[in-house]
Amino acid sequence: MKLSTILQKESILQFDTISDKWTLLKAMTDALIQSPGATDLPTELTNTFYSEIEQREKQGSTGLGEGIAFPHARINGLERPLIAFATISKGVEFGAPDKVDSTLVFLFLFPAQRVELGVKIHSTCSRFLIQPAIREALLASKNTDEIREIMEQNSLEIDAPIIALDLMRNKRFRLTPEMPLHKATQMMHRNRTVASPVLNENNKVIGELNCNQIFERELPDYIKGLHSVPHIPDFKPFQNYFNDDKNTSVEDFMNPCEASSVNEDATILEIVFLLSVKKLPLLYVCRDNQLLGVIDAVTVADKIFNM
Repeated sequence: MKLSTILQKESILQFDTISDKWTLLKAMTDALIQSPGATDLPTELTNTFYSEIEQREKQGSTGLGEGIAFPHARINGLERPLIAFATISKGVEFGAPDKVDSTLVFLFLFPAQRVELGVKIHSTCSRFLIQPAIREALLASKNTDEIREIMEQNSLEIDAPIIALDLMRNKRFRLTPEMPLHKATQMMHRNRTVASPVLNENNKVIGELNCNQIFERELPDYIKGLHSVPHIPDFKPFQNYFNDDKNTSVEDFMNPCEASSVNEDATILEIVFLLSVKKLPLLYVCRDNQLLGVIDAVTVADKIFNM
């Protein structure tokens, strides 16, 4: 099944500017309701579309970054997916992590009982828009026929399996080997992550900074072998760090992370295995040894359960 068979011409919108995302979402929802694909749906069902989209958006922004947003909702009683697409030349604020206004917006309505189909459609559109040349071509399109032609030319198949590229999120900060350790941990704290890749100047993953391993490194060997620890209130495990604070860099504490690197086409089973069975805190999705994005258990759970 191709994306173009679900996304109809009447559900493709183009704007130069628009006041806010709620106005955009209302316009996109109305276009869906009035499209041929929804004309046979009962009014009591279509009347719920906007409120469901609004409720989902208020739970957490669907702005992904790089000018892309994927608002969506799961609809009880809907038997087939409905999709709308909009380009906004000057962008609209969507609360994306990178603070960039969204210029390309897919709106998805999924049957509540067909979660996997929703994930696959979401994934197909993600793969499509991850390409900078595609984003530029869509924004440069003069009309909706040109947008449909771009989608037709790229043969967007919905039935493809879910892979690492679909589940990853963009890296929100960058650690380098020479960075002071205290600065690195501040960045990790702000982004609420226990681990982070360390990158060289070519964006290649050369190691990992893991807070749990920092803690473990400061513990004496005899403590590591115990099943429980005695009550020692004056034990100071980070004394060595504070004594050498100015000279401590990420490189001094980073560890190898070959097991955490996965190819962009790694399957969802591989990813769940590494996260749950191998208990890796973070996976690094790479192409030609360069970092594309990261995956953690929260990211996967959000993609699957909040679709």
